[in-house]
Amino acid sequence: MSDPLNGRDRNGSYRNQIDAYAANTCADYPAPDDVADYTKLADAIRRDAPHFADFAAYNDLVCAFWPVPSLRAPHAVTAAGAPPIVVIGTTADPATPYAWAVSLAHELSSGVLVEHRGEGHTSFGTSLCVERVVEAYLVDLTVPTDGLSCN
Repeated sequence: MSDPLNGRDRNGSYRNQIDAYAANTCADYPAPDDVADYTKLADAIRRDAPHFADFAAYNDLVCAFWPVPSLRAPHAVTAAGAPPIVVIGTTADPATPYAWAVSLAHELSSGVLVEHRGEGHTSFGTSLCVERVVEAYLVDLTVPTDGLSCN
């Protein structure tokens, strides 16, 4: 079961998707460099999610040992002067909460929010409505109506 998740090919080699994930995640934000901080987080999560606490808390542990420090810090993002930026959020996404999409769309000067009423991480490929919106935007430059809701 872990082979597809880790990008293992039939010949036994691995794609670089896990390495790319780590590089992007560790560059995104400063992460604790003390393993004890991850253990404290696991203990705090365990009360609400006993079966997934360790997975969630230690997911980014690689960043504690990543050789390149993150130079980024959370800040407002406006993208002033940008053309419309379509932000798609799934209402029951376990990895990127819908509230984050709402917040980003409002923070962007030209943000256009598309709501995908559904479950799972990401929407393209799981919602025909979202696929049509994305394809129309990328191919025909048709901007969806802000607040559009898809199933």
